[in-house]
Amino acid sequence: MKWIIFLLAIFFLASNVNAQSIGIIPAKSDIEVYTNQPAITNIRLSQAAGYNEIITIKPKGVYDWISLEETEFNLEPGVRKIINLYIHTDKNGVYNAEFEICASGSETGTLTVIACTTHKLTVTSVTSPGTMVVATTAIAGSLLFISGLGFFMWRRSRQVL
Repeated sequence: MKWIIFLLAIFFLASNVNAQSIGIIPAKSDIEVYTNQPAITNIRLSQAAGYNEIITIKPKGVYDWISLEETEFNLEPGVRKIINLYIHTDKNGVYNAEFEICASGSETGTLTVIACTTHKLTVTSVTSPGTMVVATTAIAGSLLFISGLGFFMWRRSRQVL
């Protein structure tokens, strides 16, 4: 029984070391942007292996509203890297994206994938407050003009009688 617990503990620890090769902050992003206005968010990556790793970032779909600053780069042990995500939405709504981030490295000379993880991004695109003010002002101006025109016509009709 002790051997089974010991083997399970070793297996658990070994799998955690592998999975922790890549550090991502934040693991999930929820942001709000204004429609038809460019926005930038970022993810911060680090790695805990004792050797250089090649990091690749691949979208898990086709997203025409987002682009990445870099999709493949070398990352040295203990170094952190910030990757910018450029966002531009053309209509209001909720946009979702997922990116697979993998670390490949070599302790023995053969390049192998060490660990992969997923970064989830949720973007809520809303109308800019400036656009709302312009639209509200235009509507209020139109209503004021129609009211004034109606009053003028009513008054004019009263003068004729």
